[in-house]
Amino acid sequence: LLSIPKILRDYEVASSFDMNIGFKNNQQKAVDGTHEKKDLSLVVGKHEAELLCNKTNETVNAVRNQALLNETEALFWNPIGPLNFLTCEQLIRSLPTLRNRSNDTSGTNINGATIENMLTARDGSKFELQNLISLQRLAVKLTKLEEHSHHHLTVVVIGGSMPTGFVDLDKRNNENPYNIAFPRKLEQFMQQQYPASSVKVINVAVGGSDENTWLGRLDLVMELDPDVILVESAVNDQCDYDKQDERSAFVNQTSFSLLNLLMNFPQKPAVISVELFRTSFRNWRDANKHCRGQIQNTSDHECYYCPQWWKPQTWRENARKYNSVSHASYRDAVWPIQDHPPDNLCSKYWNGWSHPQLDVHALVA
Repeated sequence: LLSIPKILRDYEVASSFDMNIGFKNNQQKAVDGTHEKKDLSLVVGKHEAELLCNKTNETVNAVRNQALLNETEALFWNPIGPLNFLTCEQLIRSLPTLRNRSNDTSGTNINGATIENMLTARDGSKFELQNLISLQRLAVKLTKLEEHSHHHLTVVVIGGSMPTGFVDLDKRNNENPYNIAFPRKLEQFMQQQYPASSVKVINVAVGGSDENTWLGRLDLVMELDPDVILVESAVNDQCDYDKQDERSAFVNQTSFSLLNLLMNFPQKPAVISVELFRTSFRNWRDANKHCRGQIQNTSDHECYYCPQWWKPQTWRENARKYNSVSHASYRDAVWPIQDHPPDNLCSKYWNGWSHPQLDVHALVA
């Protein structure tokens, strides 16, 4: 989210987009974006992308440094050692580019080799974001923040316990978990980025909830008058190894319904699917409970995970596509290929089971 605004600044978009959702033979139908511009593209040059990535990390660092000067705020950051940042390559991989779109559940078609590859398109120096209605809406809303002081932006976060800030390993942080959670971090980052405007992130995530939960709470979300809606359910979309076929169908169906209804709110919000994963950290027994005989580990043998924990983003792909919803994928940023997890997956990128510690929340934001 921090990287996208300036990418979109010069992007000409329509101010509204009408979507007519229909059903045929009990099958959900794709979005009929009859009023959207079909010739729009989001093309970003390599040099501009690197500047934007640097600006993003400068914003993150400034917020953290300010927090460490306040005794209370410092509790919600790790004051020991340097702050972890995502590289430019990782930030770009997290976006829905035309280069990393894939139906392959193994992720082997995702190109994550080098920043040069990620930034290379037709002319060898650019990359292009997918032309999605949710990104077009986001462009309009963020451009107003860029151009008009004292503008208001409301971001609503729905999801399970991970966005609430609950952590598995350091229970001290659970005394006030919302302050370490990625929605609170995102609010601080965006307020740093847009000091003249009012940016508010409202976190209504509830532990244990999934798409079905939020289908029953749409009135609550609509009453908050959202400009942007972040949907996180990847952690609670997990299942045991032998339940993947059943679970993938459930996730696709319920995600379609939820994203469809959110995109049709009268406020025309920009809906973004926040895509994550989970691990068992160093707990072999936890992994064995969910994928007996299929446990995987990173090359340092200190991090265990089940193969299906990488997949909810892929299960939801058609639901996002047909509703023209963008994603912000922490999974693709740090672990783009399922069979090749980073060696420091558990020590740096997901230090917990379903609920990582505070450093990871800053990276997700």
